Amino acid sequence: MNPAALPVGVTYANTATGIGAQSYTGFLRVTTASYAPMSDLSGLDSGSIAAINQDFRSLTMSQIGSRFRPTFAMTRANLAAALVRGARVPQYLPAQSNYTDIRDRATMLFVESAQAAPNGALFPSAVPGGAFQPDATVDRLTAVVALVRAAGLRQQAESGTYTLPYADATSIPASLRGYVAVAVQDGLIRPNGAMFNPQGAFTRLDLATALAHIASM
Repeated sequence: MNPAALPVGVTYANTATGIGAQSYTGFLRVTTASYAPMSDLSGLDSGSIAAINQDFRSLTMSQIGSRFRPTFAMTRANLAAALVRGARVPQYLPAQSNYTDIRDRATMLFVESAQAAPNGALFPSAVPGGAFQPDATVDRLTAVVALVRAAGLRQQAESGTYTLPYADATSIPASLRGYVAVAVQDGLIRPNGAMFNPQGAFTRLDLATALAHIASM
């Protein structure tokens, strides 16, 4: 990113107080961003590329070498870290981890913050005193719950009755269908055509789109 300061002339008038036009000169700081070329974005739509670039500007995601790797699956620990950085989840670090398989302090910070989020644990299936499974791949249904809660939409997802139009809707627990409906409605995740594919992998492209939408809320 390249910041630059430009001189700007401004004229101000306040008719309510009777203050006439007054001119003054100040500086407007403008920042431009240059993106390194990535070899695996050519097949993506413009909306996806815009979301990726927005996440780069906000430092919530970064490229991997010379590629973005849009199809790479997210792990549970990586999703927790991304939501703390990109969804403004408050940071929380206890003296000891509440999960038996969380050892290093960096992972502990992100996991514990995600689980102590104001709208409830982002990964409700992880029980304190048990395993968090930080290196396990995140499925789309697990990601939807985490995204909706991080975005502050839990009450909306858990109120009312939702009917999903997907051919695999019966494979989604009734208690979580509201999460799927709200996530799709608010652009936090995209369905796979006529299917939602709840057990499919949640990818880096899925995350980029979700973080861009959360940032605009």
